[in-house]
Amino acid sequence: MPVRRIFVAIDISEDVRGRVAAYISRLRLGFPDVPVKWESPEKLHLTMRFVGDVDDSGLDAVRSQVETAAGFLQPFMISISGTGAFENRGRAVLWIGAEAVDAAKYQNPIQRIASLLDLDGVAKRRFRPHLTIARIKNSNEASGLINEHRHQSLDAGECEVNSLTLYESKLLPSGSVYSVIRKYPFTG
Repeated sequence: MPVRRIFVAIDISEDVRGRVAAYISRLRLGFPDVPVKWESPEKLHLTMRFVGDVDDSGLDAVRSQVETAAGFLQPFMISISGTGAFENRGRAVLWIGAEAVDAAKYQNPIQRIASLLDLDGVAKRRFRPHLTIARIKNSNEASGLINEHRHQSLDAGECEVNSLTLYESKLLPSGSVYSVIRKYPFTG
């Protein structure tokens, strides 16, 4: 039985995507000799749940779960700002933060989505919504880039979130390719 590599994400607006793409371009120009795998602008998103490999019956269960979650949600605004890096075992991921606007005032909708989509207890661990902009295999070779990125005060703007997107990720020698399986508009 064939399997598909699946994840659930929040998409960002084209305006925000453009600002993040411009920021990535500035970093690339400033560090042309650092070995980095930069994310292409069209692939920028907030992963809400990485499901992994599923067969058809598993995909049906995920579809049902995402549709149910979308039924509990109403549109909300997110702010894309702040920079950081996850470092582990000599590797690094550069990211830009994301948070719900007025999250302190209301129940945080991003955390609510993470909880609604959580089957494995992952959301009980600290969840940090972010856009991955680069992957680095050897953080020692990229320490200048990592430090520069961490010390930026990027504000890429705000955008409305009104749906969840179920994606398939195909791993190719040239990198991953994402395709939309279905968008689930918020109806709560």
